[in-house]
Amino acid sequence: MGFWASVWDLLTTSDHKKVGMIYLVTSFVAFGLSGLMAVAIRWQLAGPEQQFLVGDAYNQVLTLHGATMLFFFIIPAGLAGFGNFILPLMLGERDVALPRINAFAAWLFVFSAVLIYASLFFGGAPDVGWTFYYPFSRTTGLGTDFFMMGVLLVGLSSLLGSANFAATVYNLRAKGMGLWKMPIFVWGIFATSMLSLFALAGITAASLTVLLSRKLGLSLFDPTIGGDPVLYQQFFWFYSHPAVYIMLLPYLGIAAEVASTFSRKPVFGYRFMVFALVGIAVVGFLVWAHHMFTVGESLLFQLVFVFFTVLVAVPTGVKIFNLLGTLWGGQLDFKTPMLFVMGFMFNFLLGGITGVMLAVVPFDYQVQDSY
Repeated sequence: MGFWASVWDLLTTSDHKKVGMIYLVTSFVAFGLSGLMAVAIRWQLAGPEQQFLVGDAYNQVLTLHGATMLFFFIIPAGLAGFGNFILPLMLGERDVALPRINAFAAWLFVFSAVLIYASLFFGGAPDVGWTFYYPFSRTTGLGTDFFMMGVLLVGLSSLLGSANFAATVYNLRAKGMGLWKMPIFVWGIFATSMLSLFALAGITAASLTVLLSRKLGLSLFDPTIGGDPVLYQQFFWFYSHPAVYIMLLPYLGIAAEVASTFSRKPVFGYRFMVFALVGIAVVGFLVWAHHMFTVGESLLFQLVFVFFTVLVAVPTGVKIFNLLGTLWGGQLDFKTPMLFVMGFMFNFLLGGITGVMLAVVPFDYQVQDSY
């Protein structure tokens, strides 16, 4: 096949493996760009009075780094990249339920990344931080418009992709494969897809209302006309905390499969692991406001979110013990994938413990918005 024939095949394909590769290649290119931006940020912060990234340039690099890592690497690589490539194979199917919509979602994802980076050539990149909080996002340059449109498009791509995965898992399984016979990775993709389908309304509302505010002056958040800037945070975190689990669950599924393979024994506590995945997906919707303990909401509001924030640690802990139980007593083969899983467990445990610490409101008050 010639070069142009290969390009045309890639542009018009609906094959799940090729679509998965489109997501993975784009995600890892984005990861590389983010890594370079992270180095630039650390270089600026490495010493006092550095002049490498100053003022607006620093804000632009910081925004692009955060947005790229979240929207264009860690979420799409796990859910859409590995999900597309592996899911139909594990289900014993030829392709996903809606192959053309799947391909459309992939190219929408690529286009949204290009759109955000195109802002560099039209007055500068967005400089509002990846959270694009109001009113800062209302008053900044043209790059923020590109950013809002990019977020809306990547949200639409994620919506189509997640609906496709949910339909595939529910309707297209090999004969005789009941729900309780599906591999853990498939459960991870299914739980993540359902979570994504319900949570995406939040980020869509946040980005759309900011765009309408910027272009038409329509605002739910402007206190001078009776709006509430804290309402913006409710919209944003309603998606962006479940997004933590949208990032995590596919990789937990991968970790379980790798641990099982390289310890040469079945996944320990299969049903408990499935319940933990689904439990994380459900409780993950009830914790978003722990990002907002310092905004002045009522004590009851804070107590409710403290309870659910601590509660989500339970299914998360179950997952870790399941992984340890899978390794325990197995014939461990310490190849690279296994070493990655062991490093992941240690890293994830340290990161997860900070979630329990930050659920303690008096401590959260002190460290909110700090290094």
